[in-house]
Amino acid sequence: MSFDLVRLWVRSRPMTDGRTYIFHLTPYTPETLSLGRLAEYATALAEVFGHRDSVHLRGIDAGSVKLALKIDDSVVTHIEARLADLATGAGPEGARSAIKRITEFLTLDGGTATLEAANDSAAVLTFPAPKPPLPPVSVTEVGCLDGRVLRLGGSGEKKVTVLLETDIGRITCDLHKSKAKEMAPYLFDWVRVTGVGVWERSPQGKWFPSSFTINTFDPLDDEGLADVLARLRSLGAGWPDSETIQKTLREIRD
Repeated sequence: MSFDLVRLWVRSRPMTDGRTYIFHLTPYTPETLSLGRLAEYATALAEVFGHRDSVHLRGIDAGSVKLALKIDDSVVTHIEARLADLATGAGPEGARSAIKRITEFLTLDGGTATLEAANDSAAVLTFPAPKPPLPPVSVTEVGCLDGRVLRLGGSGEKKVTVLLETDIGRITCDLHKSKAKEMAPYLFDWVRVTGVGVWERSPQGKWFPSSFTINTFDPLDDEGLADVLARLRSLGAGWPDSETIQKTLREIRD
């Protein structure tokens, strides 16, 4: 069924009084937007409005993709309030998830969209244009890493490989053989290593060392907070208990 036939058919249907919204997709045309993708947008829009049986497709304008959506008079007030909340980032979780899904479609399709009231040029909801991915960046600088030594070894003449498990993932490092024997007793223990790394930024803006050469390291004590406090109290330093410290930290954050 062509878009023209759909437009004629839906406009011939009797509609109750109410309000009309226009969902405008750019830079699509009825010839370039597949029926499958249109259905995905329409399904997500139904979740945005929330009153599936009271929202009707009134037409699709020729030459562009503008969906005219007629709202039954009985739910206009509810939908206006719902859209106003969504415009501020509030509103039902299902509707916010649907907006996120529409934005993901637009990112994949390279498009933008707005939802407007038919009698008002101001957008009720604006779906932002997808941000271009950040260009890859690589920098070399001194840094330090905290991690658990998972593996230590290799057959290099001057360097061995150290595999660290850190809070940003597993990182493979180089270590001079003269330092390897010193680190060996700390296999499967936590250490803090200092050295020179090549840090690369992902398109999502996260930094990760693609390589890291360890110059020095220090063992870390994985003793828990309660154990540390108990040891300090045994020295007569007058330290409070862990619950008091946790309460104080929460008060500072609040």
